[in-house]
Amino acid sequence: QDTLFHLTFSQLHHIDRLCIKYLCRLDRDGRVFINVANITSQTGVPGETFMQFNTERRRAWRSARYLKDKTNPDLLSGSILKISGSTEAPITLTFDQLHLLGLTYENRYEKERKFPCSAEKKQIGDSIHPRLKTLSSQDMDTFFLTRRETFKKLELVEETYMEPESELKKRLEEQEKELNETKTQLKLASDSVKSKDLEIEWLKKAVKSTTIEKDTLLCSEKSWHAETKAQLKLANDSVKSKDEEIESLKKAVKKLHIESFDICQLLWTEKIDHTKTETELKLASDSAKTKDRKIESLKKTIERITIEKDALHEDLCSEEDKHAETRKGLHNAYIFNAKVLENLKKTIQSMNDSEEKKVKDLESKLQEKQDELNNTVKLYWKLEKIITEKHCEALMEQKYGAEKKAMEKKIQELEEMLKKQKTIFKKMQDAIYN
Repeated sequence: QDTLFHLTFSQLHHIDRLCIKYLCRLDRDGRVFINVANITSQTGVPGETFMQFNTERRRAWRSARYLKDKTNPDLLSGSILKISGSTEAPITLTFDQLHLLGLTYENRYEKERKFPCSAEKKQIGDSIHPRLKTLSSQDMDTFFLTRRETFKKLELVEETYMEPESELKKRLEEQEKELNETKTQLKLASDSVKSKDLEIEWLKKAVKSTTIEKDTLLCSEKSWHAETKAQLKLANDSVKSKDEEIESLKKAVKKLHIESFDICQLLWTEKIDHTKTETELKLASDSAKTKDRKIESLKKTIERITIEKDALHEDLCSEEDKHAETRKGLHNAYIFNAKVLENLKKTIQSMNDSEEKKVKDLESKLQEKQDELNNTVKLYWKLEKIITEKHCEALMEQKYGAEKKAMEKKIQELEEMLKKQKTIFKKMQDAIYN
């Protein structure tokens, strides 16, 4: 499967320029030193991608003489380059097409330093290889324009990542020196191997003499082995009796193991029960703490309600003082109206004969004053009823009495429940520790 390279126009022209320079520097063995790390840092192209690109470019360079053969089927395949830019539309090339376009750029643009007109473009399109006819005129213009812009920038920038010829020769001399040192080490290793071979021969002879000595020893060992065999038979009988004794002991040990296993199970059960009891005690303790916190919260609520009640009582007392002043004012107004009424009655009595019409008007005014006085008295008695202590206590009882009773009842229930839990907790502690 052919490789697909994704590059920008600037990356393509940059690494293609480098590859052309490397191809011009090839030595007799076809080798050249490439500083891939510097190329990656300058162009942003990964090292592996650059090396693959260089291989394909080298192939196209070497097969350039076959590009003139219009019937060559190899020109219809190869790795694909997909080039894109920020504003330019992406185009697709093969390395053979790239090589032909590079040659066209060198012949038409580098030498003449100008871009062709439309007629020259048509002449170029007719004269170049048929493989380039698959590219549109716009794609070729994009390629040539971006190539010229990139090359102009690269000519102004010093190529710090390319090593000079002196450094390259120095590196080759160092590599040749390392090669000579390696050859010397190989010679020393060969001499060491020869000495090891001589040592192995000497060891073989020593092994042979040792084998003869062992054979003589084996003969003497055989006679001794016959005597030992009789002794082994006696020992075997003794071992059988010991084996029987061991079997009986094994049975006893097995029985003890079974008893030990039963005891372990019993202990494990007791441990589980103890763990459950500890868990229950912990839960009971936590519940008791929770109840204590609830009781404290309820006590604080009762204190808050009591404080609010006292504050309300103080407010009612102050309101009562205000209403006392109001009552005093109403009483004075009542006395004043009574005096006015008495004066009016006297005036009516004296003017009854001569001014009857005025009397009627005064009577109507008197009636209005009387109604106003009656309304004032009614208002006074309503206020008197509202501000009485008995009514205030009824309001307080109606507002907070039910809530207070419910809280007191709940506190009493919680205290009884806490006492029961403490009793249960104490019994469980006595049962555990006793």
